[in-house]
Amino acid sequence: MFYVDNPTGVPVMPPVAAVSSLTTLYFTEGGNGIPPTYPGPDWFNIIQSELLEILRQANITPDKNTTNQIMTALKKLFITNSGSVGAIAGLTGQNNTFPYFTGEDAMALTPLSAFVRGILGKNTANEIIDALSLRGTVNKANNAVPDSRRVNGMALSSDITISNISGNAGTATRLQMARKINGVPFDGSSDITLSAGMSQHDADARYLQNLQRGAPVSPGKIDEYGSHEAPTGCFLTNSRHDPTTEFGVFITYRPLQMYINNAWRTING
Repeated sequence: MFYVDNPTGVPVMPPVAAVSSLTTLYFTEGGNGIPPTYPGPDWFNIIQSELLEILRQANITPDKNTTNQIMTALKKLFITNSGSVGAIAGLTGQNNTFPYFTGEDAMALTPLSAFVRGILGKNTANEIIDALSLRGTVNKANNAVPDSRRVNGMALSSDITISNISGNAGTATRLQMARKINGVPFDGSSDITLSAGMSQHDADARYLQNLQRGAPVSPGKIDEYGSHEAPTGCFLTNSRHDPTTEFGVFITYRPLQMYINNAWRTING
């Protein structure tokens, strides 16, 4: 891109003439008594000024021997002013790295070890537990009895010894000393009724039992200079730049699913 530089030009842009038509007009070769369209210096000066302003905004000096300066300037301006997409576009991909935001509209790459890549590739919570070598811990937790439970008023935080008393247990009709079960006195001479706790159905309906990634969704190529994000409840699992076009990023995201109330449910906000 370059300005007119022959001796017929002037160093100061002449004043632009007043508008002579409020209707958009187009160029013709003339005919039927109408002469060919004459652009005139106003039109050329306006176009030249618009193009030079694009270069100025991008801090590019006009060069008479370079014919792609306008495109270079537009790319620079798009990347500079496109926020998060510009931050992504500014990254240079490397093997075994993962992009992350370091601040508003700023990104960097961090190494992604084989161990972490393996974790990200798991499909279920059980697979993740095994990958983290936590199966023994989880099993112990599942089989543990909470300290809030008591036997004869004693917390189950350690072993409990139940001493025998004299007599034949098979013929005894009552305990030597009455105790309480759930606050109700009991010596074995009569039945007691305990209130039911939470049913298995209620527990299944309240507590999260498992997590998994849903099926991958690829919405197609998106403009890398626009503003895009995965839907609520989804997370980005893959992105790549389309090398066949000037602009475009292919992304893949997956919904997060949880197993609760005996069914897989997709998180959607």
